[in-house]
Amino acid sequence: MAMGAVLERFIEKSPVSVMARLAVQRAVSPEWVDSLFEEHRERQYTRELMFSSVVEMMCLVAMGLRPSLHAAAKASNLSVSTTAVYDKVNRVEGRVVRALVQQSAERLAPVVSPMQSRQASLASVIQSELRTLGQSKAALFAFGAAVVAYNVLSVLQTAVEAAHP
Repeated sequence: MAMGAVLERFIEKSPVSVMARLAVQRAVSPEWVDSLFEEHRERQYTRELMFSSVVEMMCLVAMGLRPSLHAAAKASNLSVSTTAVYDKVNRVEGRVVRALVQQSAERLAPVVSPMQSRQASLASVIQSELRTLGQSKAALFAFGAAVVAYNVLSVLQTAVEAAHP
């Protein structure tokens, strides 16, 4: 109940940023990412490490909020080893990455579409470990996470620009 009052206050003071945050949460929520993984995986499985946790860490790296996947894993206080994180990344299936990129873009389309005329460079926004991962599946996954992160950043940037012209 108190959270509703807090949310209402934020909506009243900064409606665009709250709406952007809610749109991003809906578009790439952990529940949705894990559901997508279960739907599209063939050989991979989930024991302790959820796919959504790995996607979140990869997005933090892609957005430059963590310098490496190792740093993101250490900061996240996971109950699994860093080796388990890298194993999950190195074994990600192409069809899972394809579905993640396509479906997250579809989910963000209503918000991203008005921004299509913007001239932002994907390379200038994302920072990634593509060269150091050394595995083709890992590189594909890193690129996919970077595209998702770019779409999320585009939504947030537009919200900030609209709120603070």
